[in-house]
Amino acid sequence: MSRLDQVARLYKILAARRYPIARRALEEQLECSEATIKRLIPWCRDRLGMPIRYDRSQNGYFLDRDTDELEIPGLWLTQDEIYSLIVIDRLLDNLAQGLVREEIGPFRKRLGKLLEQGGATAGEHDRIRLLGAATRQRQYTFFRQVAQAVLQRRRLQLSYHSRSRDQHRQRLVSPQRLTHYRDNWYLDAWCHERDALRIFSLDRITAATVQSEPAVDIDESVLDRELASAYGIFSGQARHEAVIRFSPKAARWVAGEQWHEQQSGKWLDDGRYELRIPYSDATELIGDILRHGPDAEVVAPVSLRAEISARIETMRENYDD
Repeated sequence: MSRLDQVARLYKILAARRYPIARRALEEQLECSEATIKRLIPWCRDRLGMPIRYDRSQNGYFLDRDTDELEIPGLWLTQDEIYSLIVIDRLLDNLAQGLVREEIGPFRKRLGKLLEQGGATAGEHDRIRLLGAATRQRQYTFFRQVAQAVLQRRRLQLSYHSRSRDQHRQRLVSPQRLTHYRDNWYLDAWCHERDALRIFSLDRITAATVQSEPAVDIDESVLDRELASAYGIFSGQARHEAVIRFSPKAARWVAGEQWHEQQSGKWLDDGRYELRIPYSDATELIGDILRHGPDAEVVAPVSLRAEISARIETMRENYDD
């Protein structure tokens, strides 16, 4: 057991007790020798500032809960827990694209020190990388205001630039939830102008002001039915079901992928894989199908098959001499 693990286990043993614990009991629970305990307790007390005291009358050790010394229970972690936090830290920074870098700076420094105590070299956590493919550089200037409105249940006044229509609009919305999907953040909200649920891409918000008026709350089941039932972020209540068959080669990958929460799939006798996906707007679905090239065939509905065929024909024309 590493020293870092011993520190974490010692803290948890002491923190869980209301009365002092004898040294011999600590040896048994930590599975270590008397000499190790005699080195570990002073090290934790003097180097880490852990408020460990000895009660002579009860011949045992305890945590002094009345001390003025700094105590951060959440950071007395095992080495495996610290490694897990490092991964979470990298994920968080990647998801927020640097938005919380300043806020979690002290946390990162503490993690670095704990890693060093566990035998890792300073800065080695940078060896954990998260790479995205075909991602756009985005600016979430008003992420904090949007998150505040979502969590405090306040209405939000937005200035929004629609990429599809290239229009700037003012919208008063009741934010419902934040969603991270394919390297972008989206706001699910009730639009008071449209009297309907809408999805706003956070990188297209050009101004945001949190209002004092409470947000209108939409039931979670309604949000899921209207915004999450159809394929991808081009949402709306699912009106169609796509049936796609993949070649035996592509099937080895597709059979293990989740394209949609309500998808269903089955292996065919000839080694192909059939995937059924509910959808409303086919835009995103078409892109995912086309990336499989000749290894994917749309069987139904006829309208989706025709749209895929038209896209392929247009692509072919781009390469005609």
